Amino acid sequence: MGLFSIFRRNKTELQESKNFIFYGASGFSLGGGLKALENSTVWICIMNLCKAQASTPLHVYDYNKNNEKYIDKDCALAKSFKHPNDLINTSYEWRFIMAFNFEFYGIAYALAVRNRLGEVISLHPLSPNVVEPKITNGVMKYKVTDKDNKEHFFTNNEMLVIKHYPIGINNYINPINYATKDLEVANNARELQNNYYRNGANVGSIVYVPSNMSDENKKTLHTIFKDKYSGSSNAFKTMVLDDSIKFETIKLNEKDTEKLKQAQNWTLQEVCRRFGVPPFFAGDLTKATYANSEQQNKNLIDFTLQPRAVIWEESLNNLCIGKQFCKLDLRGYLRGDHATRAGYYQSMVTNGLMTPNEIRALEDLPPMPNGDDLMFPLNFAKLGYEPQQQPSVWDLPTEESKKVKENVKKLEEREYISEVVKVTQSHKKKIESIIKKQVKSEIQFLKDSVIDNKAPDNLLKMFRDFTKENCKNFEDDYLKVYQSILNRLLPIVKKQAGVDTAEDSKALEDFALKYAKSFALRHGKYRNGDLNKALKNLDDNEDIENAVNDLGNDWLVNVPANESNEEIQRSGNAFNLAIMGAIGLTYMHVVAHANACDFCQQIDGKTVEVNGSILVKGSDLADGKGSVLKINKNYKHPPFHRGCTCGIAPGKGA
Repeated sequence: MGLFSIFRRNKTELQESKNFIFYGASGFSLGGGLKALENSTVWICIMNLCKAQASTPLHVYDYNKNNEKYIDKDCALAKSFKHPNDLINTSYEWRFIMAFNFEFYGIAYALAVRNRLGEVISLHPLSPNVVEPKITNGVMKYKVTDKDNKEHFFTNNEMLVIKHYPIGINNYINPINYATKDLEVANNARELQNNYYRNGANVGSIVYVPSNMSDENKKTLHTIFKDKYSGSSNAFKTMVLDDSIKFETIKLNEKDTEKLKQAQNWTLQEVCRRFGVPPFFAGDLTKATYANSEQQNKNLIDFTLQPRAVIWEESLNNLCIGKQFCKLDLRGYLRGDHATRAGYYQSMVTNGLMTPNEIRALEDLPPMPNGDDLMFPLNFAKLGYEPQQQPSVWDLPTEESKKVKENVKKLEEREYISEVVKVTQSHKKKIESIIKKQVKSEIQFLKDSVIDNKAPDNLLKMFRDFTKENCKNFEDDYLKVYQSILNRLLPIVKKQAGVDTAEDSKALEDFALKYAKSFALRHGKYRNGDLNKALKNLDDNEDIENAVNDLGNDWLVNVPANESNEEIQRSGNAFNLAIMGAIGLTYMHVVAHANACDFCQQIDGKTVEVNGSILVKGSDLADGKGSVLKINKNYKHPPFHRGCTCGIAPGKGA
């Protein structure tokens, strides 16, 4: 039975299925198989490999309209990697679990939950002990047995499978099973060592007694020696013996001790070979030197981590849709080596292969102005080429000089818009978190209401009334974020306007409160519209319940990120405009983005009064190619359409 059918059952079966997905399937029934982890070499090898896999940056790539590759951070799959499911909150935790199964059992399974578009929206790791692959009529299916011994069947599209050592379509090697003999030697050596120290560093002892001593007295004497003088806790106690009794200890000689060490070292080497890692990876530095450490690290990446990365990438690609693909960024292993990392970055920049801002992003640093340009050494040129000296602005003719100065001013204004966006961008996570809370409350209300109110009209009315009241619960949260944005934008706008006058604080406070209320209501309005579309032409109770469940899943995955992205652009321009009015400015003008559409290019530099409208209702814009942008309301600031990234700046335009 497939996963899509799981979410389309009656209410009782739906709850049972969810219990299986989020509790039974996410649990582990490992039994006694973990005994191998008692060996310290097995432990450190598996732990280090799991930590390396879990901490390697994982990206989802896609292609834009120009067929250019880019990292898609906002797709459903990338969000699933970041937040796999409700029980596992971090990507590291999910990937560590998968890596453990991959290394310990030789295979890792995860249940992939998809929405109606086929996008993966959650991932649930499964223990290999509860999964059994079966081929039926030439189709691969996976039988999963939950904690109640119920059987569920899933297809390839619903199951992520990462095989470490595949030896057939339906077979794989469990590496620990093939290390049994090696581990047995290690366990025997450890048991010998434990007994050795438990007996006070003695292998045993001999007590010489008179030949005429009775068996009963011999047993009594043996008990006395065992209880009072054997073991590490009785070490160094004084022993008093009759002159007819002689005591002699048996100790390991140097050769026996050396054999014990050799057995332990042999086991370490063998386990490292099983996992394909160099001994230093398991803490054995006997053959590690400063001279060979770099080469050993390189071998670890080339022969251990790189092949594993390929296996993971090809398996994770089965979760992708369209042109998407997954890639593990092994450059992260350079982070521990500052000198190598710095040399690599310098080479990439000076050869024009990476921009400074791309490198700053890898180092978790904010972008810098003019850091998105590729650079190349000026002394690199074709043989015989003589570069011409560029004239300065003041050497140019008047008209050309004027154009250059205008371009310089436009660049400065775009840098100003970039600063405004950075301020709002820094508050994105806070806004997204509040939106997520609001969405969860709306989803919970719908789930509770749909049980007793299956009529679409009743459900729509109840939800409309709920959102009107519910938005008030989040106004204060939004207000705190918007006040923070205003406080950080105020000096930036004053600097750009070239004024140092006192602002109207009361007006800004009132605007922030009004904007917080407006956004909370706007969010509720959008959700009502979504619900209305979802329930349109539905009258079957089960269809309505399924529609509500699907809508809730879609909201939780997409709404917080999408709305927060839009809010960054909208709120930045709204607060920018509010501050201009609060500091007494008269005019403002439009600053179109460098890649603005044909519509926005037409109004680039347009000047209006601060309290005026840039676009008036009915003043439609035509791009000259047959397309028209309908203006259905008055716009005081951008965005003027979906995806618009234009801004406004103080004063009159050029």
